[in-house]
Amino acid sequence: MTTTLISASHRPGSCSLQVANWIAGALGRMNIETDILDLAQIDLPFWSEEFWNEGSRELAQWMPFSERLQNSDALVIISPEWAGMVPPKLINFLLMCSRQELAYKPALLVGVSAGPSGTYPHRAVTHEQQARTIKWYFLPDHLIVRHVGAFLNPKPEQISGSRLNPDHPLNRRLELGLRILQTLAQDLKTSAAANKPESVSIWTLRSE
Repeated sequence: MTTTLISASHRPGSCSLQVANWIAGALGRMNIETDILDLAQIDLPFWSEEFWNEGSRELAQWMPFSERLQNSDALVIISPEWAGMVPPKLINFLLMCSRQELAYKPALLVGVSAGPSGTYPHRAVTHEQQARTIKWYFLPDHLIVRHVGAFLNPKPEQISGSRLNPDHPLNRRLELGLRILQTLAQDLKTSAAANKPESVSIWTLRSE
């Protein structure tokens, strides 16, 4: 079983990437293989209609990432909240996922905020139409890492409210969420193997 973690921030060495590494550590302790996709390090073109053409440069750039996603069993999307929105690279990345890369796979969403917010990534990514198009399954219990700086790199007086405290509610919720994610991934993998239709790009169904 492999879980792909997508760090959606554009910033190199971002807090979102640090959160991804924190989650990867938890998965490692569960003996789950991980694959981290850091969108800050991935140079993909913005989606265009050229993406529909099998011989296009845009599609050729995407295919290595498509294969990595297809080989994954579960997903964790880590997105910062920027002015109440998700980073544009994340939306562009999801537009690229039109070849059933994420179909029939469970996903845990993790919102990241430097302050007390962090709810908007969940709203932006999980709306009904997108879920139907991509065919993925979101866990109803998502995580929000608020005041991420203090949580990741606490001062001595902040240890009890940080990731370094094993009894911190986020550590407990993360462990529970990841266990549910892996159980659901195994069940969906078994079901999809028996029932998944022939692979087809969602764009082949578009209106001409």
